[in-house]
Amino acid sequence: MIRHGWVLALLLFLAMLPLSFRHRCPEAEVVKVVDGDTLKVIFKGRTEYVRLAGLDAPSLKEARGKEARDLLSRLCPVGSTVRLQISGRDVYNRLLATVYNENGVNVNRRLLEENLAVPFCRPR
Repeated sequence: MIRHGWVLALLLFLAMLPLSFRHRCPEAEVVKVVDGDTLKVIFKGRTEYVRLAGLDAPSLKEARGKEARDLLSRLCPVGSTVRLQISGRDVYNRLLATVYNENGVNVNRRLLEENLAVPFCRPR
């Protein structure tokens, strides 16, 4: 038989998960959707480019490139607030991040699920 104290502690831990997620993932305001895997945002009072980490979408000149950008635009419209789980910077000094939109959707995962991007890992 499980003690009630453990159940209460587990429920409290689960209830606090969204709070810790919000603390670890700072907010940014979307200024522009550049292409299928890059956003321009206002982050900590300055303009930054954010490259969606772990994926590569086709360029706008390639097949499905505009479709990828359009989905990213629907998921993260200009003026909306996104949360960034930052993993570093790339060689172009863009923030690398997993992006969550206002509805909590993992935007990176969604682009992969819709086959509008492929998994990508740049070797160090």
